[in-house]
Amino acid sequence: MVTTLLPSRSVLENVERIHFYEGSGALPTMRRCPEDITFPSVMRTVMEYLGENLGCKNYRPCEKSWGLGCAYSYFTGVSGLAAALNWAPGWSGDTYAIMEHLPGGKPEMCRRSLQAVGYASEYLPPESGETALREKIKASIHEHHRPVIGFGLAGPPEAVIITGYDEDGEVLTGWSFFQNDPEFAKGLEFEPEGYFRKRGWFAELQGALLIGEKGTAPSHAETFLDALKWTSEVAHASQSGGVPTGLAAYDAWAEAVLRDEDFPPGDEAILRQRHQTHDFAVGQVAELRWYASQWLVDTFDKAHFKLAEPLLKAAGCWAGEHELMWQAWDLAGGLGNPEAWKQFALPEVRAQIAPVIRRSREKGEEAIQYIAEALKKI
Repeated sequence: MVTTLLPSRSVLENVERIHFYEGSGALPTMRRCPEDITFPSVMRTVMEYLGENLGCKNYRPCEKSWGLGCAYSYFTGVSGLAAALNWAPGWSGDTYAIMEHLPGGKPEMCRRSLQAVGYASEYLPPESGETALREKIKASIHEHHRPVIGFGLAGPPEAVIITGYDEDGEVLTGWSFFQNDPEFAKGLEFEPEGYFRKRGWFAELQGALLIGEKGTAPSHAETFLDALKWTSEVAHASQSGGVPTGLAAYDAWAEAVLRDEDFPPGDEAILRQRHQTHDFAVGQVAELRWYASQWLVDTFDKAHFKLAEPLLKAAGCWAGEHELMWQAWDLAGGLGNPEAWKQFALPEVRAQIAPVIRRSREKGEEAIQYIAEALKKI
């Protein structure tokens, strides 16, 4: 058996930076719509690097037969994140772990997303061991010229792009949504083009997705109909590891908002944490449901035009959830208001927010019912 000796350093050039929304400016990287959910943004970026121009109607025209209007919304849909929501007991951090609590967790989300564009995949958990992870990452970068999607490394266990390695794999380079956040930038170094450099990476890597060979992508109809069924499954999965998920998460969320004993007067640290957790859920529902609605509108006619009526109604319900989340933000003082935690702590304010959450749940359930109606037409 011949062993290929890889160079001690190999870094892919010109992988686009990923980041939270920075406004719509003149620079090309600032003309995109908000991409604040890490995994579909990472998938969109990596696929564009690999030459899969799935299209972005607001940034880059569609050039291939895919003819999709928004690659970010596409990966929101096929991954299952379109209908995802968590609400963990005790206001815990599992509310943030939307990828962990999808049915099948990150591996299933990753498999479905790459399968939808015709790529093989291999998900490597940390249990694979540091040596195996290092060597497979190095081979993907240098031999196959494909970035690796990691989870963790430079921030919370969210999706990142691994763009290269240095010092024979002791250092990994890449992009993270959180690399410039002082809380997570400790210990990071940076490449001249901005990639982070991470030493001691194995302790913080919570999984890696290797992108395999490109094969024949499934048809639009096959992928879309399978994704609709998967979306319904995600919405109806009521718990994962004791964490309420899908439609059940709305109920747990509304109940928690009304639990006055969880809001001790004068305890700023706890009150800020309560608001931060709630505000994350609001933002997650707002963005995911909006892009879910766009996914339906952009894709149904390429799969089966006879499904138009129920799917457009489903898209309207998800767009309605987006609008309701803006109402929830406004009731607590407005999006991005640094003093919003004070207003959210008031019982009379939370008493107005809980019904908004419940109305959002009703619209989410109605969207899934319309999807079920569409599937019966097949």
